[in-house]
Amino acid sequence: MNKSQWGLQVVSFVLDDSLSVVDITDNCDQVLGVSAEDVLAQNTLLHAQIPQLRTILEANRDRASFLSNPVKFLRDGQNYEAVLLTRALVINEVAVYTVGVLCPLEAHGMFQQRERELLETELLQRSVTTILLQIKDPDAAIERALAVAGEGLDVSRAYVFHFQTNERFLDNTHEWCAPDIKPEIDNLQGLPFDEMLPSFFPMLLQQGMIAPTHIQELPDDIQAILAPQNVQTILHMPFYVNGRLQGFIGFDENRRPRTWLPEEVSTLRMLTEGYARALERADFEKRLIEARQAALHSVQTQNEFISMISHELRTPLTGIVGMLELLQETDLAPEQGEFVEIAQESAHLLASIIDTMLDFSRLESGRMVLDSKPVDLRGILVEIAAMAALRLESGRIQFQSTIAEDVPQRVFGDANRIRQVLMNLVDNAIKFTEAGEISVHIQHLSTLNDRVRLRFEVRDTGIGIPADQLGRIFESFVQVDQSMTRKYGGMGLGLTIAKQLVTLMGGEIKVRSEVGGGSVFQTTLTFALAPSAMVADTPHRSVWVIDADDTSRYVVSQQLRYWGFAVIELERIQGLEPLGMMPDVVIYHITALDGITVTATLRRYFPESILLYLDDREGTQLALQEGFDGRLVRPLSETQFRALLDRPIVETAPAPSKPRCMVVDDNPEICMLVKHILEREGIEVTVLHDGKEALTAFEGGAYQLVLMDMKMPNMGGLEVTEHIRSRSDEKRHIPIVVLTGSAQEDEQWYTHHGINAVLGKPFTPQQVRAVVRQWLPST
Repeated sequence: MNKSQWGLQVVSFVLDDSLSVVDITDNCDQVLGVSAEDVLAQNTLLHAQIPQLRTILEANRDRASFLSNPVKFLRDGQNYEAVLLTRALVINEVAVYTVGVLCPLEAHGMFQQRERELLETELLQRSVTTILLQIKDPDAAIERALAVAGEGLDVSRAYVFHFQTNERFLDNTHEWCAPDIKPEIDNLQGLPFDEMLPSFFPMLLQQGMIAPTHIQELPDDIQAILAPQNVQTILHMPFYVNGRLQGFIGFDENRRPRTWLPEEVSTLRMLTEGYARALERADFEKRLIEARQAALHSVQTQNEFISMISHELRTPLTGIVGMLELLQETDLAPEQGEFVEIAQESAHLLASIIDTMLDFSRLESGRMVLDSKPVDLRGILVEIAAMAALRLESGRIQFQSTIAEDVPQRVFGDANRIRQVLMNLVDNAIKFTEAGEISVHIQHLSTLNDRVRLRFEVRDTGIGIPADQLGRIFESFVQVDQSMTRKYGGMGLGLTIAKQLVTLMGGEIKVRSEVGGGSVFQTTLTFALAPSAMVADTPHRSVWVIDADDTSRYVVSQQLRYWGFAVIELERIQGLEPLGMMPDVVIYHITALDGITVTATLRRYFPESILLYLDDREGTQLALQEGFDGRLVRPLSETQFRALLDRPIVETAPAPSKPRCMVVDDNPEICMLVKHILEREGIEVTVLHDGKEALTAFEGGAYQLVLMDMKMPNMGGLEVTEHIRSRSDEKRHIPIVVLTGSAQEDEQWYTHHGINAVLGKPFTPQQVRAVVRQWLPST
């Protein structure tokens, strides 16, 4: 063999961790004198052919790229000089080594040029890889990569062919052309390749690529397509997306026949693999987006369904609760009164379940919006204690609440949600504690940059939680075991909602427990500090609470003391006269056994005092007519209590006319209920069932208050409110109270839309009276 005709050859191979050859290019026989099959069968042959190879590789095992000094190489009995250019290229996460650049002795000068070419090809491959990794859009990435590869390898055309979706047709989707080459992309659309190129894909898939020196080496059907385009040779390689053949990427050479070098083949392989992975990433991201949208749609549908069900359940439940309370205000036999109380408890339990499901739905859908207002933590603790005391009247469980002295008086937060978390934890403790003690404690942990970190701890001496169940108690609809559900009831959502609310507020909740030893729930939250509250002006400083029930008396008195009132607790009326004192306010807990003589006695003892009665749904509306100035329901509301104190005790003159109120609801039972409640308050009521009817009546009438459903046919309550608020006369200021069974929005949302107050269904007669007294002071 003439050395001057030998030329330059490059051999590439892949090694395993023991430096044994596991793959090698097919030109091994031409370069090294040993076939690729023999090298793979006896992987020591390569090292034997070039004895220094293992030593060089061992010395440079951790280097990504290196170049050895020339070594002597024996080929066909002749000595050649082999310069080992061992440079690692990563293809498909596999390191491919360039074994060496072999040249005859007299061609040693050509080696430097060859080395430069290889270095340029490596830089080209890195650029192609970077483009395909960094550009997210696969179309933009392949357009740029084709241009870079086409220019770098000096080919005539670089292009991509895609199968049409679910069709046996090919489209030329991307193309780059050298300056002197005519584009062909518009002519290569919708190609029925099975008919035009029957031999193309069998050859491509069997060999893994098509790389002839000249198209004359190809079958006639392929030549017939390429020859009219003046193509001299091609280099084609298929690409697979998610395991399926999607098309191929190719190079055309129009100027001359061309032997494709191994690094040119590896560049195309990197291009096809990088493009395929880019398509997979785009497909995965698309499916993720679609899955997210489907999940959001599912949650939205669920939320709308829960809202609709809530509204549909709350509306008839309002009729049940309201009519039961109106029935209770009539003269009933003792047995009838007992029946009504049982029905009321069941109705309130159902309302509680609906509220729980609605809260859960809003949290799951991400529609729960937190408020940020100054929160009185001590006031919340008093309310928690009051509500807990109402449930613990048996006396078998002692309830305690404490707050550390260094806890700030007020912080910015959502008082309703803080109260809900604590009450859910307290309810859970009450449910699983038959006797013993339940306590709530607020502790200061740290303060930094006007932000305070607090711990809320709820402790009980109940049945405890097994260790293997602690990780599940915050899951939805989960209780420790099914027997718990049967024995203690509940939906298994109280702790779930508590945890989700704590997470929404940026905190964390933990639990520790032991069976038979009780449980401790610790919630850690961080708040911004709020300015300390000013002491409210309380013109009526002294309040006497008369209640034979120790727990009830304690709860009411504690709330009043916290609001700044001086409180005296008394068990009975007897013995009052010797005290020689006249309180500003007297609160009397009325019971079914009390009669007219009780109210007459109270009025005789306290002729100048504001006389209020505390009602446990056993008092009657007649009490107001027999000398009382107002009615209270536990737990007390400070706003409503102060509003009662601000009302005149005796009206000096009768009102010139009855106040007029408009009630708008498409449910006749709700209208009847509200009408009965308001008429007992001396209010003239107009009932309407449609938003448009309401606007027409509003134009022609004089009303002092509107109570209106949110969801009605033709026109809803929100749209009616917008029409009223857009007026230019004084009627635009009329108070509007919405009646809603959904209550999906927060208080700020209603205020923003011009609504003065919200009555969530089911509402009680007491709640209707309270809101009417607030917005119609003359009643």
